[in-house]
Amino acid sequence: MAQKKHVSLLLMPQQLMANKGILQLQELVKSTNTITPVLHDITYHEINQVYPELTKTDKSTLVFFNELHAERRESAIKSRYKITKGGKAYDQFYRQALLNELHQLFEQFKSFAFLLKMQHKIILNKKAAKTLPCTFSTVKPVLSFEVVSEGKDLQVNAIISLNRNLYQLQQFNRYHFLLEYGNEYYLLAHKDFMTLEWLDQVNPAQYSRNPEALAVNILTRLEENYSVERNNLFQQDCIESIPGNRILLSEISGSFLVLTPQWDYEGFLVDGPWKPEQEIIRNGKGYTIRRNRELEEAFTGQLKALHPNFAKQLNGYYYLSFADAQKKQWFLKVYHQLLELNIPMIGMDMLQHFRYSAHKPVTEFSVLQDKGNRLTISFELKFGTEQVGLADLQKCLLAGQKAILLKDGSLGILSAEWQEQYGMLVKHGHISGKKEMTIARWMTLTESDTPANEVVLKPIIKEEWWQKWQQWQLPDTILYKAPEKVQAVLRPYQQKGFEWMALLAEAGAGACLADDMGLGKTLQTICFLSHYHEQYPDLKHMIICPSSLLYNWQQEFEKFAPHSVQNIQVPTASTAKGRFRKP
Repeated sequence: MAQKKHVSLLLMPQQLMANKGILQLQELVKSTNTITPVLHDITYHEINQVYPELTKTDKSTLVFFNELHAERRESAIKSRYKITKGGKAYDQFYRQALLNELHQLFEQFKSFAFLLKMQHKIILNKKAAKTLPCTFSTVKPVLSFEVVSEGKDLQVNAIISLNRNLYQLQQFNRYHFLLEYGNEYYLLAHKDFMTLEWLDQVNPAQYSRNPEALAVNILTRLEENYSVERNNLFQQDCIESIPGNRILLSEISGSFLVLTPQWDYEGFLVDGPWKPEQEIIRNGKGYTIRRNRELEEAFTGQLKALHPNFAKQLNGYYYLSFADAQKKQWFLKVYHQLLELNIPMIGMDMLQHFRYSAHKPVTEFSVLQDKGNRLTISFELKFGTEQVGLADLQKCLLAGQKAILLKDGSLGILSAEWQEQYGMLVKHGHISGKKEMTIARWMTLTESDTPANEVVLKPIIKEEWWQKWQQWQLPDTILYKAPEKVQAVLRPYQQKGFEWMALLAEAGAGACLADDMGLGKTLQTICFLSHYHEQYPDLKHMIICPSSLLYNWQQEFEKFAPHSVQNIQVPTASTAKGRFRKP
């Protein structure tokens, strides 16, 4: 090979998917009147001659671009595909696997590429190409997105930030994960180039005139990982309500206990110093939360009063060393004080500093009274000798906690198995004493084979009902005949829907019909109401529906159950006034 000064590294980005000739050594051979470029495959011998100053690792990285390793790369991908037993087409599997491997190779190459004299060759067409000096930057591109309006169409644009300077993606020549601008190359992060590949496949332009679909199908996914500027092009729902207070517990450096006040605005959580409005994206839809300054500051005032150190802390959260938090059982007292105020505390089970109780939860419960559709239950939970109050337990479960603070400062762990057996009962029960609560009969509908459920809960629903439950699941059985007074012949799926409501009503439960429009949910409900009325003629029933459907329901009763028309009362605007309020 010629002297080092006549050799450079040649990058051919359009060869990425070909897996060969991506990087080569280009030697300029001089003759009498011409200079001819001669390409050499990269080998250890030539790398040692041309770039003796590179480390052994760097030289190995370069060699991985040669033809021998390209063939090995391809063979390895084929072997992996056979092991996976297909799944998706080989072309798709190969494309993704190759790009992943080459991206890793360029990540290593980027760390020393600035030391090398480089050129790049771009093929313009079958007869023309251009070769120019180039560089490979160590600057990491940062990807973000914005939505802009082009006439009536919405367009999603990718934005590239380089050293805080913003560029449109279209300003670059993009070769999968390589971006080129002004003869300088930048390497996209793996996540970023995968996102751009995904965008190319799904084609956001198909939703350009459907903002809702664009938000749900494209922006929701992008916003999981990227900043997306919507530029006020999407309708925002305004949330203005009384917030619920809660506290997030966390740690700093394993040394400090942190209490972060949060506010729940109709299911939207906000925290941090007060500001008039906060925008939140959920499932692709935008919401503007109008924060209530008076109530938020009243809550932070409560927290500041819990410890003298808190008054000086103005970062939107409050912290204490664990030593201070445990002095005179401060945290234990505050924990129960906040529970009594119905303030949920989230994150207790994530704290590493508190020790866990060595005792497993021991639960004893029995049915005290079985009356109508309600059961009164004796329920007692103990960790060792300490009995946990039902009210405190319910608040912890409703807050999503998996641990409860005990009097000795340890955490009692509520295992997944315990929550599966008892969690729903405690969450939805009406607490009437330290170890007594009332639950709905339907909550005993369980097919769980755990001993507790088998012995105490399952017998509440009689064996006859369970037999009907098994029969209902068979396709051609009829459990309940449709009422004779209903003037309709039910289709098989309508018969099943009517029986579904009747069967669950026997167990004291409600039911939900979720068929598509036009499949007869109203008729199934009329059959059920007629069936139920035959059993309990003195009961009254209320149908709650949008006012626009009131007369539709009335017409359906007249058509299918004319015998009941004289008993139907449809409220008018005057009779409803003052009795109903807007949701």
